[in-house]
Amino acid sequence: MSLLLLPVLAHSLAVAQLLARLLWLGFVTSTAIIIFAEDMGVSVVACMSVRCR
Repeated sequence: MSLLLLPVLAHSLAVAQLLARLLWLGFVTSTAIIIFAEDMGVSVVACMSVRCR
């Protein structure tokens, strides 16, 4: 019984590792995009406020 569960366990572990890697990649990418967007947003707001005055 336990021998039958070993491949399933190994497969689920591999899937979990892949999902964790994808989640980490998505987190890093979204963080970089947010930082970039905030920098762009700040510069755009500063430009707009300077032009409005």
